[in-house]
Amino acid sequence: MVTQTVFEFFGRLLVMLFDEMPDLPVPDWTMAGGAAVAEVFEGASMLGAWFPFALVPPVLYTVMGCLVFGLSLRVSRIILSLIAGGGGSAG
Repeated sequence: MVTQTVFEFFGRLLVMLFDEMPDLPVPDWTMAGGAAVAEVFEGASMLGAWFPFALVPPVLYTVMGCLVFGLSLRVSRIILSLIAGGGGSAG
């Protein structure tokens, strides 16, 4: 009962504070974000002379493959040590 009264008090206080704030229209620039993002990517495409964007996917796939291989190797070592009676410590 006390908790409900406290929540109602703070809820009414919050509503009162929000009612005192002015109603402002949304600026037009918030709706035009897609054009700005397209402009940024268009400008970034010109950086291909200094940064090899074509190599990014193969490098990411190689890194992810190495991580998956390392994780599977570690998990297999843990499972094998549990089977062999080593206690599961794959150090």
